[in-house]
Amino acid sequence: DFPSRESGPMALGQILEPYFAKHYSRITGRRLEERGLARHPDHPELLVHVDRMIHDAKRTSPGVLEIKSVGRDVFYKLKRDPERNLPIDYQVQLQHGMLVTGATWGAFCIGSRNDGVSRDEDLLHWDVERNDEVFQMILDEGPSFWATVENGPAPELLTPDDPRCQRCEYRTSCQGNALLQIAANDKGDVPQDETLRPLLVEYDERQAMFKMAEGLLDETKEAIRAALGDRP
Repeated sequence: DFPSRESGPMALGQILEPYFAKHYSRITGRRLEERGLARHPDHPELLVHVDRMIHDAKRTSPGVLEIKSVGRDVFYKLKRDPERNLPIDYQVQLQHGMLVTGATWGAFCIGSRNDGVSRDEDLLHWDVERNDEVFQMILDEGPSFWATVENGPAPELLTPDDPRCQRCEYRTSCQGNALLQIAANDKGDVPQDETLRPLLVEYDERQAMFKMAEGLLDETKEAIRAALGDRP
């Protein structure tokens, strides 16, 4: 009941997906196949949209390719230490794709939406094997969660003044009169001023630039340390 707008980074990610896939195939020599939506054979509520399936002559079966288009600061964090900085939802997403498609392995392909790929090292990629423990966690939680969605009971509502409610697309139909009551109790002490929105947008953009600059600075520090070696 509230307009949902696709963010710029999300739209860019869709545009850049085939671009990064093309470079991944060139760099690795692997053949990629578009698969689209896949459904688990025994649990139809478990779905996945596969970015690409991978065919490797050295592997006996296809793998799942997860393509990510990230900002420059995130890209350089992953380049420095992918094991520590890779978001947990990325990790689970790839395992979920392997579970649904029946694949025993997969791979990440991560590029910077700010810089593209001019050198092979501008694209991060590595293979991942299936994790039976994560598979079982998904099989335990996924069908159970979907049964709750279909049959209830619904989870308890957040309080209407919870910050998460202010950003939710369904806040009006979900909270309804409670939100109106908050507005009524406001007594005008906190006026809503839409003219401030451009400043908030500018703040978000500049904060992203600041984080990007921090990432670049950290990368240069590491390069200096590596160049100095053991020299004082």
